[in-house]
Amino acid sequence: MVIDKRLDNVIREAANQLKQKNIDDPLQEARFLMQEILQIPIAKQLARPDILLTEIEYKQFCQATTKRASGTPAAYITGKADFYGNEFLVNNTLIPRPETELLIDLALTLSFDTKEISILDLCTGSGCIGITLFLNLYSKYQIELSLSDISADALMTCQKNVERLIKKQSNIQILEADLFPKQDTNKPYDLIVVNPPYIETKTIDDLQIDVKDYEPKLALDGGADGLLFYKRLATEIKPYLSSNKNTYLLLEHGLGQRDAIKDIFKKSEFQILDIIEINDWQKFDRILGFTLKL
Repeated sequence: MVIDKRLDNVIREAANQLKQKNIDDPLQEARFLMQEILQIPIAKQLARPDILLTEIEYKQFCQATTKRASGTPAAYITGKADFYGNEFLVNNTLIPRPETELLIDLALTLSFDTKEISILDLCTGSGCIGITLFLNLYSKYQIELSLSDISADALMTCQKNVERLIKKQSNIQILEADLFPKQDTNKPYDLIVVNPPYIETKTIDDLQIDVKDYEPKLALDGGADGLLFYKRLATEIKPYLSSNKNTYLLLEHGLGQRDAIKDIFKKSEFQILDIIEINDWQKFDRILGFTLKL
């Protein structure tokens, strides 16, 4: 059987395949894969639907479409995802979400009393939060950035993102650690950011296939009540705070967890000078900001 390898036909067939597997926006997904896998921009796809794919191009695109139809997230097929205007590699890491950009927005409103600031990004994964903060703040501050994660595989991806996106000579540490890096004990930070695992263990199997079957469970599982890492933060953060200056702690969290997290921190052995609460675009509670001091 002769296969029609014209661009418009290939995209239409891919969209139908994705639709049959209940992939949202199948035509958009098919065009995105065509753009990323074969480097044919969507504008060109629309302007030149008669482009004839080679046999190799056709097979490459079909392989990517089959993976997507099976539930593999597009970001894991292409190996990258956009976050706050930059492209991050995401192998072995959580795929950055648009709502996490709200944490960046909040961080960029903060003011610091010094031109030299230290930032700690916990559960860093791809490094998207810490690296994005560096890229947006280095013109105003001299930054010391620490990126910490328990996964050595994730940190390899993080290292590649640092090398790709940060061109200038910089003071950046990439540290393998179970939450707080022990190398930095008794070192106060100006800003600590964290998007920790916050899904209840029992509900992980109820998540969408492209999340539960493909994203690292280490980056999802927040314990029985989803609050394990917030409890750890509250009990382990003390050595990283100062009595002489304030530390900003910015957290992403799940739906309905805000009040419980605030209660956890209010019972801890440090001062809470201020709390900022931010909802996402769907009006769900999403970001918490604390100003802390010993």
